[in-house]
Amino acid sequence: MIHPCFVVVGHPNKGKSSLVATLAQNDQIGISALSGTTLESTVYPMTVNDQLCYELVDTPGFQRAARLLEWLQQQPVTASQRQETILAWLQHDENETHFPDEYRLLTPLASEESAIIYVVDGSKPYRSSYEAEMEILRWTGRPRMAIINPISETDFIADWQQALDQYFSVVRVFNPVRASFTEQIDLLRVFSTLKQNWQDAIERAVAALQQQREEKLRDALEHLIVGMEEILTLKMKIPLPPQEQLADKGRQLVQTRYRHKVAELEQAVRKRILKSLHHYHFQDLSEPMLLQSSDLFDQRQWRLWGLPKQQLVWFAAGSGAAAGALVDIGLGGSSLLMGAAIGSVLSGGTVLLWGRDIAKAKLAGKIPMGYEEWSIGPVRNLSFAWALLSRYLYLIETLLHRNHSRRDRVEEDDQALIAGNFRQRVDQLNNKDKFKLNAWLQNGKRYFNSHEQLVSVLARLISVE
Repeated sequence: MIHPCFVVVGHPNKGKSSLVATLAQNDQIGISALSGTTLESTVYPMTVNDQLCYELVDTPGFQRAARLLEWLQQQPVTASQRQETILAWLQHDENETHFPDEYRLLTPLASEESAIIYVVDGSKPYRSSYEAEMEILRWTGRPRMAIINPISETDFIADWQQALDQYFSVVRVFNPVRASFTEQIDLLRVFSTLKQNWQDAIERAVAALQQQREEKLRDALEHLIVGMEEILTLKMKIPLPPQEQLADKGRQLVQTRYRHKVAELEQAVRKRILKSLHHYHFQDLSEPMLLQSSDLFDQRQWRLWGLPKQQLVWFAAGSGAAAGALVDIGLGGSSLLMGAAIGSVLSGGTVLLWGRDIAKAKLAGKIPMGYEEWSIGPVRNLSFAWALLSRYLYLIETLLHRNHSRRDRVEEDDQALIAGNFRQRVDQLNNKDKFKLNAWLQNGKRYFNSHEQLVSVLARLISVE
């Protein structure tokens, strides 16, 4: 089976590694603003479910292109012999001493199933010095296309386009850091035009990538579900020695220890989500992405990321009926539900709609050695539960759209806008799904007809486009 090999070449620091990281979906590829980060040609296979779709080769940048071209042009060869001359040049190891970068970047082009992807920075002015690089690439005789990477400004794209058209059969503008998944797929389909026998291989790759994207989203939601249930159903029994039993100190200590455990579980869920979405490097850059231990229990964050108090009151009644016939008949009568919810809250029901604590702590009794045993949990604070769900879904959505070439921290978006989008998507659910979802958050039990239904409802709260 044919496996296309795309050799990504160009001048240093023009976005070669960024392109490879995005198309290989590998965020562990070294990327830096410093020139010369890539020192060797490295092959990155793009595999989906152990199926090799294509290979990308990250190469060093040209350093002595003018000198190498001068040497090539001194050879007494015709145009039909140029490719043979390049291949013969690569057979002599001593050439690596005189032209180390050029030797390493041209070596992968010895393969007949290789093609050239030449990357330039469209924010920099075109200069004739680049023509030596492009002429050398033409000598290789390999299929080739050029990508104009608009790293910052785009004022010089037209100049680049005009020059590149003279050396490459295909020229495209593509930002590997910002390109959407659809744009990445479109670019892959352009690659298939470089060689006639590559079309079937690229279409298989496109289908595999689309399927993988769906599977990654499902895996991330699976981790969210399991992790949320672990947090929501957490119960602890905590023994306290006599010196920690004074006044409300014991209750505060129990709450503190419970919060530490919740924070530990929350971090573990986040890491599993990152892994499922293949964002390993991002683990060090995710501080703004989730409620951290410092503000995980901040009521202001709950109000921002969760749902309004009035809606939580309404849900409190509906979720209480989620296991009964009311859900089955469609949860009609919102005013009746509001009354029932208020009655439940006023009568001292077990649901904590708001407040600083996320679970109730109570003294279970005395144990030997003068110790007191306290019990706490499960989570019963709906404000906290909805806020946590909102942030997990935001994490999944952000990573689903975040290219693997990005190395910047996540920007602090307008949190009010993000929260507003989440609330709007919740509102678009039908009442039955709303109340079942809230019932799940209230006690960690699933009231959906199937596990797949819960996954489907959560997926509707995420924008995949």
